[in-house]
Amino acid sequence: MTPEDKDTKAIEAIFHDAALVEAEEAARSPEIDARARAINRRLDARVAELREKQRLANPAKPARPIRASLVAMTRETLLSAIEALTSTGDVQVAHRNLSSLTDDDLRRLLESLSDAE
Repeated sequence: MTPEDKDTKAIEAIFHDAALVEAEEAARSPEIDARARAINRRLDARVAELREKQRLANPAKPARPIRASLVAMTRETLLSAIEALTSTGDVQVAHRNLSSLTDDDLRRLLESLSDAE
């Protein structure tokens, strides 16, 4: 990062902080609050509309049934199998705390890891 970039970042931070202070200290009226709520409602409605459009354009695929061999596994066996696949470092999982996942989540994770092999 060049000195000019550092200066620009510092100025942006100052402007940002000044804007926050002004927003906190600015005098508000019932009219301003009402306008802000109306804008917020319109934005919420637009975001909901865009999300619905996205959902309809990309419908969720139904989950495949879990293989019987995975359904038969105990939680400890599932955790051991996942550990065996990830211990080499060739496979990584986003979940660092597997204890927070349900047994079915572990089965689906193991299924997806098996599909990736």
